[in-house]
Amino acid sequence: MRARPVGQLLLPFLPLTHTISFSLKPPPHPFHFFSFNRMTRFLSIILNPTSGARTSTTFLNETLLPLLEAYNGSPTGEADRIEWEILTSEKENDGVRLGELLRARWEADEKEEVVRAVVLGGDGTSHELIEGFFPPSSLSTNTPSAAQPTLELVPLPLGTANALFNTLHPPSTLVSPLPSFASSLNLTEQQTWSLRSLLSYLSSATTSSSNSKENLLPLPLTLTTLLPPVSSTLPPVKLLTHIVLSTAMHASLLERSETFRAQYPGVERFKLAAEQVLSLPFPGRLTLLAPHSSNTNANVLRYSPTSKTFQPLSKKKGLVLDGPFAYVLSSTVVSRLEASFVIQPLLERDPPGGEGGTMDLMVLRPGRCKKVMEGEEWERVVRGVMGGAYHDGKHVEELIEDAVVEGEGGEGVTEVYRVGGWVWEPQPSSSNEQTPSHVICADGAIHRVPVGGKAVVEVLGTGSGGDVKVWR
Repeated sequence: MRARPVGQLLLPFLPLTHTISFSLKPPPHPFHFFSFNRMTRFLSIILNPTSGARTSTTFLNETLLPLLEAYNGSPTGEADRIEWEILTSEKENDGVRLGELLRARWEADEKEEVVRAVVLGGDGTSHELIEGFFPPSSLSTNTPSAAQPTLELVPLPLGTANALFNTLHPPSTLVSPLPSFASSLNLTEQQTWSLRSLLSYLSSATTSSSNSKENLLPLPLTLTTLLPPVSSTLPPVKLLTHIVLSTAMHASLLERSETFRAQYPGVERFKLAAEQVLSLPFPGRLTLLAPHSSNTNANVLRYSPTSKTFQPLSKKKGLVLDGPFAYVLSSTVVSRLEASFVIQPLLERDPPGGEGGTMDLMVLRPGRCKKVMEGEEWERVVRGVMGGAYHDGKHVEELIEDAVVEGEGGEGVTEVYRVGGWVWEPQPSSSNEQTPSHVICADGAIHRVPVGGKAVVEVLGTGSGGDVKVWR
């Protein structure tokens, strides 16, 4: 068994990126550090100093480390010690390297331990970590893989939008009282809020066995394959996501928002970028895929705002959707892209169940209304839907008026499908070049579908090799 790091030596004359770890080999007797009945839990702290407002290093030194030391000094910590290391992201996309490092350690450590990572960063940091830990090329949506580790995430909201954390902890939820070991730290309300997932993990050692992991939730991943045209010799590109996979308006505004990052590091830059793409139509074709399941009758489901339920979608209604599109975004768990922007409210109100892995796919095609087909009010429809998302997700309940397709009266302006996957085929320009429809957003990372190719997005099911859990 590999010797485990048991602490950190922080030297005042070295920057944090040069933190020195040290290890002690386990003693030859069963009493760790000569303490009877003592448990030890190990955390890898993933630090992204440039994430969000660049406050993660300060949070680490002034809040997180004092909390862990206070825990270890408490009666609970005497029997259940927390040990840790600090791994620092040193450049863009460096989280992939850290994920690869953790995976290599697991491979060398007799494949026995769950890997737990406290992420001081945002959704992009956890995305990079997951992609490094689970190489996308090794995963499959329907073929059982060899033994794979479990990655447990403890998120701290130190990124820009913090979609995963805000989904786990909506603004309306009550904050539990601080445990006694943290009472002397004089934590602010914001610090306490940011530590909710970590406090949930720490408290799991003191709760009964039946409830110890009630706040440890599965985090289904999606695997996206960017396929070139059949005539191409280019290899497919595989992407792993745990927050969202999108195209059309959302992907385009994420791409454009980078031009505002230096001046507006917060969510303001997304709103500025949105103004540039609100009126754009995105030509393409969308094919809906049923969930992978042993149930041969597994169907694509469509939400009906009239019945407030998901209904099976018959093939006669079509599993192929033609554009143009305004918004296309899927997620397995994440309902909020910001604390108050609830783009996938049905993941909260009517969470999926059953054996097959599913994602909710939100689609907006303003042209389904006759007025918009005639070239009017496209932007008005898009603004209305985005405004509904900022009002607790009311956009999914708005009914379509004056529908182009007969029989769509009573359906929603926003289409929400519960699917096992989807295929996106963007329409190239008249000169056969890439267009904004070719842009793909994978957890905030921007990619492009090859001209003449397509993107295939599928949920990774049980046994696929991407076992990720998250502490709420």
